[in-house]
Amino acid sequence: MIKALAPTRIDLAGGTLDMPPLFLFHEFGLTINIAIDLYAEVTLEEVEGEGGDFEFYSKDLDSREQYGSIEEMKNKPKGTLELLTRTVGYFEPKKALRVTTDIHLPKGSGLAGSSALMIALVGALNHHTKRGLSKPEMLTIAKSIETQLIKVPTGFQDYYPALYGSLTFLWLTVRGNKREEPSLKKEFLDELQEKLILVYTGEPHFSGTNNWQIFKDHIDGNKEVIQTMQNIRQTAEKMRKALLAEDIDRFADVLNEDWENRKRLSPGVTTDQIESLITVSKEHGARAARVCGAGGGGCMVVLAKDDPDELKEVLKKNGARILDYRFDYKGLTIEEI
Repeated sequence: MIKALAPTRIDLAGGTLDMPPLFLFHEFGLTINIAIDLYAEVTLEEVEGEGGDFEFYSKDLDSREQYGSIEEMKNKPKGTLELLTRTVGYFEPKKALRVTTDIHLPKGSGLAGSSALMIALVGALNHHTKRGLSKPEMLTIAKSIETQLIKVPTGFQDYYPALYGSLTFLWLTVRGNKREEPSLKKEFLDELQEKLILVYTGEPHFSGTNNWQIFKDHIDGNKEVIQTMQNIRQTAEKMRKALLAEDIDRFADVLNEDWENRKRLSPGVTTDQIESLITVSKEHGARAARVCGAGGGGCMVVLAKDDPDELKEVLKKNGARILDYRFDYKGLTIEEI
């Protein structure tokens, strides 16, 4: 049996600009995120005997599918688990497999669960089939298959924390993508981890919807969207400087600035519930708050000024769910068990 784990992420600045070719319209893009230990998990087992069926089970979706062959998998009407069947179909393993998956997150969290799942699945299948793919090659395959499925443009940023872990500054340029991993003091990262509260708002979201509207508006020449995207890139540069300086006060200011920029992109980025939670958190001493991912629901982060436990209790009383996490510094892991 092969087991693969890939971390999800909290995005901190520069999101949406990682969708090609948008970053090219702004000279370059910069996206910042950090991996967390709420994992996407994949296990692969060969089905014993000749002529066995391919079996798929998603624990988080509570869904099962079964196919007699790769050909049947490719030709039958697509089911709930198309992300899994498409990927297995691409690798064409010689023997039937039992594929079990789980994403340790609420559905529609905005923490890149589906992208982490793709990295875990591609990594497991690469190991099983002995393809010998490099990490950049695995990233390309994962992103391409997910784009085929959701049928709207997808960005690059979500696959990097799943592969590499840690804090990522992702530069998107005419020469391609470059990942920068800064070396920050453990004490600063520990403080950031303690003070940065991860909150599920109770409202799931679909990232493709907001991102596709923003993408279309940008291509159509919407001046406000174009200027806001430029502001988002500049804010990401400020975030990088704040993190390199290990300045948590500046980090808080930039996190707030990024959220104000994101709200200007589309009315669907925020909701009444999100605004209510942000308001109550700041009334109780939060330094900053921002929705994760494309917004419209899912998760948000709240930066506590002092004791995070008091703020967590306030948020829970107002309908939020606190997700306990730690930063992940390993990225994709694969083991035979």
